Parts: sequence; C-alpha cells; structure tokens
Amino acid sequence: MRFKTRFWVGLFLFVCYLPYSHGMADVYFKISPALCQVEQSGQVCHTQVRFEWLLPAAASGLLCLYQEQQQLHCGLEAQGELMLKFKLSESTQFYLWLEEQPIASQGIELVSKTPARYRNRLHSDWSLF
Repeated sequence: MRFKTRFWVGLFLFVCYLPYSHGMADVYFKISPALCQVEQSGQVCHTQVRFEWLLPAAASGLLCLYQEQQQLHCGLEAQGELMLKFKLSESTQFYLWLEEQPIASQGIELVSKTPARYRNRLHSDWSLF
C-alpha cells in the first residue's frame, strides 16, 4: 500500500517538475544523514537532520522546505543551511519548492538492525505427495 502511494506521489511530483526544470538544473540540495537506523522494525528514529541548498542566481521567489506534503519552513534564502530534529517512524522525502513548484528532493531511509520476523510456515518445505 505504501509503495502505491509513494509511486503516485512521486509520479505527480515528477510531472509537476517537468515544466519547471528547464532553469533549475543547477540546484544543489543535500540532507544528512541519508539513513536513520533503529534496533527493530517499527521503532521510532530520533535524529537531527542538516539541510543544505544552493540555487542559481537567476532563481527568485518564495523558497520553502517540505517533508512529504507538510511545510516545514518558508521564506528561505537562495543559499543556506538548516538543522531540524525529527522523530521518524518510516522513510521520508524532503522537498525544496520554489514558487509552488518542486525543484529538488532528498530522502531519509529508515533501516532496522534486525530484520522483521516472518510468520512461521504452516507446512514443511517438502512433501512426498
């Protein structure tokens, strides 16, 4: 279910990005860390994220930072960095928007040290019949 939702959101953002991408090829947007590790699947990851960005000199307008569809900060300068704390329960994407158009994105992947437990099989792996 999450894959389908992320697929459609990603496709939507890609299609929205296409008409505006002609002048924004030089956008620099980086977040760190890119991974957030928890002991077991389902746990919450507490992390501090550093955002860095640099837009070309020709870029002008209202610059905003989003987490998925939630606005985090608006009125950012064309160049800067920002530190924010997060509690993540799943992998997430961050976006830079300029004048209501997404211009760059980066994600944090939530990974667990121990794999999720799978349900035991109800029958053996082999059979004579």
